[in-house]
Amino acid sequence: MSTSNVEPAARTADLARYPDAADARAWSRFEPSLAERMLRPVAWWADVFSSPVFRERGRADDVTWAGSDDGRAAWARLRERLTTGV
Repeated sequence: MSTSNVEPAARTADLARYPDAADARAWSRFEPSLAERMLRPVAWWADVFSSPVFRERGRADDVTWAGSDDGRAAWARLRERLTTGV
C-alpha cells in the first residue's frame, strides 16, 4: 500500500504507536524508505532533541543565536546527525 497520499504527520503519529522496529515493519502502511531514516530507538531521538538547536529555543535572542557561529555549528551538527543517522 502506498503512503504517498497520507500526510507525513499522520504517518508519524501512526508509526509512533509501535514500540519496536519489528512491529513497525509489520504495519500495513510501512514504508521502508521512511524507516531507513526515521525508525530509530527512543534514546537516539531523545539525544537529537536535546541538541542545542532545541535547548536554545527559549532564549530571548533565539534568532540571533541561530545566526551566530555557535548556532550555525549546532544546526550543521543536527543536519549531519539527521542525514547520516549516526
